[in-house]
Amino acid sequence: MTTTLTSPALVGADEALPLAAMLRDRASANPDLPFAEHKDADGTWLKTSIGEFETQVRAVAKGLVATGIGIGDRVGLTANNRYEWAVLDFAIQTAGAVTVPVYPTSSASQVSWIAEDANIGLFIVENDAMHDAAAESGVKTLVIDDRAVQELALVGADVTDADLDARTADTSVDDLATLIYTSGTTGRPKGVMLSHRNLTEHCLNIERDEHFGAFVTAPSPRLLLFLPMAHVFGRLAMTLSVSAGSVVGFAPDTKVLADDMKTFRPTWMVVVPR
Repeated sequence: MTTTLTSPALVGADEALPLAAMLRDRASANPDLPFAEHKDADGTWLKTSIGEFETQVRAVAKGLVATGIGIGDRVGLTANNRYEWAVLDFAIQTAGAVTVPVYPTSSASQVSWIAEDANIGLFIVENDAMHDAAAESGVKTLVIDDRAVQELALVGADVTDADLDARTADTSVDDLATLIYTSGTTGRPKGVMLSHRNLTEHCLNIERDEHFGAFVTAPSPRLLLFLPMAHVFGRLAMTLSVSAGSVVGFAPDTKVLADDMKTFRPTWMVVVPR
């Protein structure tokens, strides 16, 4: 006799939203709510509201449109944990494209394989070293440390809000949102196709769970995020913070994680598989 164990969903099938719509709804509801904190060169935590975050996301999304990124195009994203990673991820979604995260530790040959397999049309990377790895793929590459985020916002100034919103007007929760490449145990990395529903419906179920939900929806929740956002768990934690209203502290360097915990004072963290 076979015993089947199930974990019923806590939300209805029609409650999930595409990622861009989820961000828009939360920012519209209360734009002044805090969303993120990241450290400046002196180690001071700088605060950003959800409204400011969405404004930056839309400006960068317009820049992606202006540079020729089309609906469904794949954009590679390689960086350590930092605020700009979240801006770019949601900007890619808001432009109607697909995010392809690549681990910062990937070799040039691994990056080239992923670029070919995912049909990446643009890479956005953190620094010159990551640029050199991505450049071997032959894909156009922008560098965050060379003001890629600011430059995208500038070149997109002539794209209207109406044109941008049209990009995702027909987006379904079952459309492809991201391709995440596994490290794999044998052979080359394998691309896992995740829909908007795979992320946002999961967030809603976590929020309503009587155990885990208590952490992410408690008064003034704070997440210190040091898991790489190229990994699905780190990515989900960041998305969950947008959905549930946690403040995200971006911790790019695990060597100073203990100090970051003292100064940021998180109320919850995700640590597997670190």
